[in-house]
Amino acid sequence: MDNLFTSQTPMEKPEIPGDELSLETREMLAKKIVDSIDAWSLQTYKDDFRWHLGASIIGRPCDRYLYGVFHWWRKNAADGRTLRLFERGKEEEKQMNKLMQGIGFNVQPVDPATGKQWVVSFLKGHFGGSSDGVIKFPPAWNVPGDFVPEYKTSKTGATFTNLAKEGGIERNKEEHYVQQSIYGYGKRIGYGVYLAVNKNDDDLICEVTKLSIEKAEAGIRRAENIITTDYVPAMLPGAKTTYFQCRMCAFHGICHEGDSIAKNCRSCVHSTPVDNAEWRCTKYGYDIPREFVETGCDEYKAMI
Repeated sequence: MDNLFTSQTPMEKPEIPGDELSLETREMLAKKIVDSIDAWSLQTYKDDFRWHLGASIIGRPCDRYLYGVFHWWRKNAADGRTLRLFERGKEEEKQMNKLMQGIGFNVQPVDPATGKQWVVSFLKGHFGGSSDGVIKFPPAWNVPGDFVPEYKTSKTGATFTNLAKEGGIERNKEEHYVQQSIYGYGKRIGYGVYLAVNKNDDDLICEVTKLSIEKAEAGIRRAENIITTDYVPAMLPGAKTTYFQCRMCAFHGICHEGDSIAKNCRSCVHSTPVDNAEWRCTKYGYDIPREFVETGCDEYKAMI
């Protein structure tokens, strides 16, 4: 038998059209590709301000951060890489639902009554969020009732492995537990399925969670304090520019370096939240049209 790896005739080299590309040119082109992808990401995956304060962040430790998010001090994502991470998280939800359907779960990623994501809303529309859906266990498993799914992506290391430690996500990732409990509270569902995927090796950690009415109500009360307060909350005790929570925060420059907040109606001292998730200008005495809120006016006065 002929040796398949020994050709009877010499292989012809492929013809490469054009001039030879130097190493310097190839490195330049590679950098240009990455820079172009970053620029495209900024245009495509826009980081728009969120109209409501989200249940997904109400478990974070800093009231000042929550206040800044609600009052539109600055958009969270500063670069294309961060926006791609957000987009990957959204795509991962679809993959998780596919996996759950594959093992026999009844998965409802959208509310059949509205044809849109499952939404919970509180505090005159100023607080709430959209859950990853509603699921039911396979009939053969004999587990009745609806469950709230929560899908998360994680990196390798303690961020991922801690999820499986004693106490589960309630103890080791309370921010996620509060979020899931609020979704269950709003939909009158008492249990959830928390599923996290390791982005590095596709390993999975799963927990069937008993959701907490007490944690949900505490989160809603905290949101109410953030939404209704007349004062900008102080920074975390002992906060400084090198503090981990501050260093990773979108408002680091505002709190520690004197950066200005974004100009818009919600960051202005003359605005206040009112019914139906709307905002009112106390200087002119009218509800502000939504299309104007992000622009502000000549009478703008920053709250800090």
